[in-house]
Amino acid sequence: LNGIWQDVSLVALPAVRVDDVFVKPWLDRDELEAEVTVRNETSSDCTVDVSADAFAWLNEAGGSTLEAPVPKWRLGGKVLSLAGASVQVPAHGTAVCTLCAKVGGRLKTWSPDAPNLHALLVRVNAGASLVDTKYQRFGWRQFTVKGRDLLLNGERIQLSGDICHPFGAYMWSRRFVWSWYRMIKDMHGNAVRPHAQIYPRCYVDVADEMGLCVLDETAVFGSSIRSNFAMPEFWTRYADHFKGLILRDRSHPSVFGWSFGNEMFAVFRLNNVNKED
Repeated sequence: LNGIWQDVSLVALPAVRVDDVFVKPWLDRDELEAEVTVRNETSSDCTVDVSADAFAWLNEAGGSTLEAPVPKWRLGGKVLSLAGASVQVPAHGTAVCTLCAKVGGRLKTWSPDAPNLHALLVRVNAGASLVDTKYQRFGWRQFTVKGRDLLLNGERIQLSGDICHPFGAYMWSRRFVWSWYRMIKDMHGNAVRPHAQIYPRCYVDVADEMGLCVLDETAVFGSSIRSNFAMPEFWTRYADHFKGLILRDRSHPSVFGWSFGNEMFAVFRLNNVNKED
């Protein structure tokens, strides 16, 4: 595919705003954390108050093949408030603060069998004035590794699922994603690997909603034999590429891991790279 192959948006933003929200569900500590980055595009330092509340995220999409892929949702009642923080943000810079709250059973856990979702509304106030609100969906879940086992919410989980090569523009339809994931669920699968591309956001959005565990993967494709590890530019670009994927998807409950590339061994095998390199 050539040209622009994903959705493009133009969004107007306030000069002082929430730039990023990283939700950290620490089930083993019974704590919900939100690492909030505030950006200040003005020419003066500013001090702002940051606060956040968690709400139930309620899926109201229909159940039929035509209705189910169409997003339809609302927020339920507030279930949790995080302790606020005051932060000084330098001119043309950013500042990071962490908000936290004990959960105490007020959030429902996320799993493939019960993909419960919540939404965090993060607010930035300058004095009595609200200057920005940021919406971030998340799930109350925790993936950990113990020995050779992958654990979800403290229980061992065995993953089975599917991958798919990114061939054809039809794959970027949310209807395609829902249909493919429905097949995985119907064969009692619980996982998916969006393969060898940075897939559109709907792939992780729908996985969150349907209950599939996602192995996120970069677009670095070793068996294309086009990566030159000897070039310093490769490593700089690769680091930026990988970081962008992680920053985009790290608050999605479905994402359990990060694949740094596909079939990277091929670069070594088919380019006659010496053993030292």
